[in-house]
Parts: sequence; C-alpha cells; structure tokens
Amino acid sequence: MVWPLVIGLLKPSVDRNHGSMNERDLYEAVISGDEQLWAGSDGAKVELALTTKIVQYPRNRSLLLHNIGGANLSEYLSFLKDIESWGKENDCDFVEIYGRKGWAKILKGWDAPIVLLRKKL
Repeated sequence: MVWPLVIGLLKPSVDRNHGSMNERDLYEAVISGDEQLWAGSDGAKVELALTTKIVQYPRNRSLLLHNIGGANLSEYLSFLKDIESWGKENDCDFVEIYGRKGWAKILKGWDAPIVLLRKKL
C-alpha cells in the first residue's frame, strides 16, 4: 500500500486547508476515486505526492491539482505532462491549482487569473 509512503508528504497541504478536509477524508476520497493520487520517486524513496480532482463547472471541466507536497518539486515538473494528458483523456478543458503565490514562479506558462482570498466566519 502506497498511502503510508505519501501521507507524510501530503499532510502539510491538508493541514493548510483551513479544516476543509483531514487526512482520513483525503484517504477516503482517493480510495473512492473522487481524487487521484500521484507520486514521484527518485528510485529509492517517494519525494513528491499530489492529488487531483475533476471539477465539473456548468460550461467546462477542470482537473484541480488539489494537495501537493514533497521535496525537489522543480525536478518533477515534467510529471505534470502526464497529469495534463490524463486530464485530456478525461475530457478536462484545463488544469488549475489553488496555492500560495510561490507556485506562480514555479509553474512557467501558467496564468494566475485570480487570487483566492478567504476569511473565516
């Protein structure tokens, strides 16, 4: 089972989601197929883990990069091509990410049309 190898990488992302989801919720979403788990390895250990989720909007369909964690992220950017291909195969019109501003520096060629602002009520 791969889950024990990736949850430590995904936990910081889950912890930053303001209580929207916990580790168990993410596990259940992956097991049910609501989210897809992707992992990158250097051959000896898993260094990157992320989940994706298909979001159906009224007029289009998106593949959301939902939870991302790990080390050496820039070394795994080529991995995004596989994820984008999977999104196309599943009729997604685009890929999106909600993340910190630092992602805009890493993801060359991506637009940042919005900034997500959140206030706890």
